[in-house]
This record gives sequence, structure tokens and C-alpha cells, in this order.
Amino acid sequence: MTPLSAEDRAQRRWARQQTLNAINRGDLVRPDRCLICQRKGFTQAHHPDYSKPLHVEFLCNVCHTAIHRHERRVAAGERAAQRMAA
Repeated sequence: MTPLSAEDRAQRRWARQQTLNAINRGDLVRPDRCLICQRKGFTQAHHPDYSKPLHVEFLCNVCHTAIHRHERRVAAGERAAQRMAA
């Protein structure tokens, strides 16, 4: 996995903090069901795009982890294809 740049890490921290602030103010409501599997319980905010901090999908841990694993696999496949093309 390619390490994130300092700028990417800062953007992710900023997005997470904006989301938590919105939840604490009541501007964003954390549902108690996963958007994907509808499992009831604590949900995590998934940011499809960290430049849009309040555009989040609330997911259970299982679904959130699966999405990130898929994203890492796709990125690894793209890097491998680029190496093979070079």
C-alpha cells in the first residue's frame, strides 16, 4: 500500500473533524443502521470524497472495512497495470 502524503493525511483529519463537529451540533445525524446491510448498531462515517466532509455514508464496521479493502485492491491492480505497461 502506498503511504499517504502529509497533505492527504491532513485533509482526512480535517474531514473527520468537520463530520464530528456536525454530529455534535446536530447538523448531521448518525443513524443506527448500516446503509449497506441495514445491520443495527453503531455506524461509522465513510467519506467517499474527503474534499466533501459532510457527504458521508454511515456504515457498520464490517461494511466499512470491506469498502476500504476493495479500494486498496483496485488501487493495487491499477499500480500493477501501470508497471506492466511501462
